[in-house]
Amino acid sequence: MTPLMRNLTVLLLAQLLLALWLFSSNDEIVSEPLLPQLATADTLLLSSKDGELTLTKQGDSWQLTSGLPVSQSKLDALLRDLTALKTGWPVAQSSEAHSRFSVAEDKFEQKLLLKQGDTVLHTLYLGDSPAFRQLYVRADGDDAIYKVALNRFELSTDESAWLDKQPEPAEAESAIADNAEADSTVAEHAVAASGSDAGQNPPASDD
Repeated sequence: MTPLMRNLTVLLLAQLLLALWLFSSNDEIVSEPLLPQLATADTLLLSSKDGELTLTKQGDSWQLTSGLPVSQSKLDALLRDLTALKTGWPVAQSSEAHSRFSVAEDKFEQKLLLKQGDTVLHTLYLGDSPAFRQLYVRADGDDAIYKVALNRFELSTDESAWLDKQPEPAEAESAIADNAEADSTVAEHAVAASGSDAGQNPPASDD
């Protein structure tokens, strides 16, 4: 092997080792919660082009601004999906990309504001949907844009979508009791009416 060939071989091996090192170091991007303070939030403010909606925690339950209770199953599903949001490989990380993916401060599809008291914990901008049950999102103060598993309807600003339509146990028992009482009253009236009809129409005489 000539000195030139030997030098070229050494240079090629060095380049391969450098490329392998760069690839392995980039592959170690740390994945962290996108909303680390989510669990301490007591107010969720949802915004979209259709309006705004506020959910407030009162004790162990959540309610709408009107004071009506929020569907616990719907809220649990949203909180579960928000907790699962992680950082990782961004699809873009420049301020110029914010508008392109609709996650800019002045151009977004939806916005989620998380607060504890008067303190803002997180602001999350939700943008375009690249596929079913996927959204582009960006946290305020960060240029990184991520593609996450999230349904747009989960952050609806329609109050009727959040109403707890299941009656409380006490209300359900009261409704059952009222229905039973009503059925009993109807039956008593039917029996009384039957007896009255029998008295007004005595059997015909054989004579």
